[in-house]
Amino acid sequence: MIRDQNPEGNDDMVIEHYTMEDLDKETLRAYRTRFQNENPEHIWNTYDDQRFLEMLGGYRKDRNKGIEG
Repeated sequence: MIRDQNPEGNDDMVIEHYTMEDLDKETLRAYRTRFQNENPEHIWNTYDDQRFLEMLGGYRKDRNKGIEG
């Protein structure tokens, strides 16, 4: 409940000081495999991991604060 207290939501927040290196690579690989199996012709399948996550909304840049993650 505390997590959901933010009226603007938390899904678009950049968590500072975390990078692509902090992600579990096996979990991301498994998700990408599932995505590709369900969407074999999707253009995102050709993207690198960071671009793929950006398209999903799981990685973004906050240019105002000069942070990304």
